[in-house]
Amino acid sequence: MYRMGFDIAASGHGDLGSFYVDGKEGDVFKLRGLLTTQTEDWHFMKCACRWFLTNLSAIMGCGDETGLGRNICWDMKQEFPTKFRGVNFSTLKVTMGMRLMDQLSAHQKIIPLVRRTNTKILQATTTRFRRCTRRQGGVHRDGQ
Repeated sequence: MYRMGFDIAASGHGDLGSFYVDGKEGDVFKLRGLLTTQTEDWHFMKCACRWFLTNLSAIMGCGDETGLGRNICWDMKQEFPTKFRGVNFSTLKVTMGMRLMDQLSAHQKIIPLVRRTNTKILQATTTRFRRCTRRQGGVHRDGQ
């Protein structure tokens, strides 16, 4: 079982997007994927969200349906009604932060160390993701 969180924040140098994927193993959640972006390419962020929801089996995703991510969340709810829901993060930030701290202190959430082998896996996954977004009509330029 996978869980995905998605959020976008405004910045003066392109919008900041974040996709966070946990895998559940027993009662423990382990970080399985993290994609951060700094872009105003909304199509790319939508393709990224769609990629996670399509390519991971048994995934449930949610995103902040307020602010900048509103349109992407609406589209994902329409396309993946059983896999994605919009959430008002602004009313839940304190609760989410406290829950994260509780899970980390109780070792119910694991954030693995990045090792050389993980970096190679990440590079290979990034290459596959770029090909996927190109096939779906996304535009991706290295360094942007």
